[in-house]
Amino acid sequence: MHLIPGKYSTRPVKLSQSAGFTLIELMIALAITGIISAAMYSIFQAQVRGQVSQDVSLEMTQSLRAAMEMMSSDIRMAGCDPADGGNAQIVTANSNELRVTMDIGGGPQGQPDGDTTDPNEDVRYAINATGNLGRAVGGGLLQPIALFCDVLDFVYIDMNGNPFVPVTADDRDNVGAIQVSTVVRSADIKNPGFLSAYTDNTSYTNLQGTEILPPPGDTFRRFQLSATIVCRNLQ
Repeated sequence: MHLIPGKYSTRPVKLSQSAGFTLIELMIALAITGIISAAMYSIFQAQVRGQVSQDVSLEMTQSLRAAMEMMSSDIRMAGCDPADGGNAQIVTANSNELRVTMDIGGGPQGQPDGDTTDPNEDVRYAINATGNLGRAVGGGLLQPIALFCDVLDFVYIDMNGNPFVPVTADDRDNVGAIQVSTVVRSADIKNPGFLSAYTDNTSYTNLQGTEILPPPGDTFRRFQLSATIVCRNLQ
């Protein structure tokens, strides 16, 4: 083969250097992207944790407040015996169980009828076998009114504001108020992965300052509610 003069160029080809990224530039860009992504993930994680914690707390507080209101109503009516024939009283006064009777209805027009055998006149509170705060009426089974109850604590106060320790049968007629403390926990937030950056190291105490639940050390959320309820029908 013969080359024709002037047909082909033998000048070297020059490569353009105005486009593309160097390896260092790519590494810097990836590092910046990683930092931004990590920051966005942390913000998202914190928002989700806060929302989950708020939802769980709201559910617990609503349930326990409703249960406390029910207990308060029954305790205030304990011993109500306007016909003076029902022997309404505090039947059981333990630190973790309370049973009271009252005469509040059953008559022809709904007035007290002189006994404590009508609906909601014999009421007991305790934690049932499944760990829920329960209410039993008329000697029946404890029906849950607040779920996942770790503690139900009663302290019985005399007319002078001093606690009975312990409460005797004679003391039950002289109870002026009952201090109730309850602690409930979240249902299923024990191991929810990245949603739970929490450990419960709280020591829970009643209104007397006595510890009723030592620090659990787990990841359950808990809520405590305490109240002093005056037994106005026992005074």
